[in-house]
Amino acid sequence: MSLNSCEHGWLLPELLKLDDEYQGRWEQWRWTMETGELPTEIPQTEFLDLGNPQALQMLKSCLQAIPQSGASSASFLISYFTDWLLYALGHPSIATNPPEPEGCNGAKNRLQKELELKLLITCPFDYLGHLLATEGYGQSRAKFYPTPTWTARAMAVATVCSSTTPPPLHIYEPAMGTGRLALEMSNYAISLTGWEWDLLLVKIASFNFMLYAPYFALPISSLGGDLVIGNTLTGKGVSFIRPHLEYATPALTPPTQQNHSLTINGIKYEANQSSKMRQGSLF
Repeated sequence: MSLNSCEHGWLLPELLKLDDEYQGRWEQWRWTMETGELPTEIPQTEFLDLGNPQALQMLKSCLQAIPQSGASSASFLISYFTDWLLYALGHPSIATNPPEPEGCNGAKNRLQKELELKLLITCPFDYLGHLLATEGYGQSRAKFYPTPTWTARAMAVATVCSSTTPPPLHIYEPAMGTGRLALEMSNYAISLTGWEWDLLLVKIASFNFMLYAPYFALPISSLGGDLVIGNTLTGKGVSFIRPHLEYATPALTPPTQQNHSLTINGIKYEANQSSKMRQGSLF
């Protein structure tokens, strides 16, 4: 089933096809959703330390294609671009086609021509986080300074080696940012509870997870996990994936009775409410 570019999730079939060829993580997510079984192995993804120059240039071209003319702030362009990407990939947080900003008429069509999804899948990296950081977003109130990939990788390995339980793990990330630590942990974990108070960073992390870590992007309810917009110090937040779900105290795992499903190519996958206990780890 093919979707036109105005429909929610129109880019998802291409993502699934590329993932099947290069990663295999979405197929494993689907298998877990249908069977309720925990995987014994997770397809490994090697994230690049600095990204791919061609992929970075492609994304810069996408950002430059958004306005019809003139200059706009990088954070403004990245914010709209991220919403457009999440809608195109069918993420439930962006269920309606984001309106084109003023002065950006025709941006959707231009983005569709510029985007090369295969480059992002074959060269895994936190590209939007990198672009946001290089444009000085960390100097704003967000105080965003992403962890270098090689440092995140070392931290992930150290965490797994010191864990008393074997993978697959549940991880807790109290300052998620754009998800670099979580991406490295996606080689060992199938459930994430990530907190971040900056909405744009949560959206970029969600986009990264849609590309590389579907267990984190769309948590399976029987395994727990959530992405929370909030402050772990106060324990107050709201789910990015399920906006009706609010948090009043720090929580590693949201209530598991929340059912979650995803329709892919006309097939609706429902979470199997497995009674199996998940492995646990604090990260």
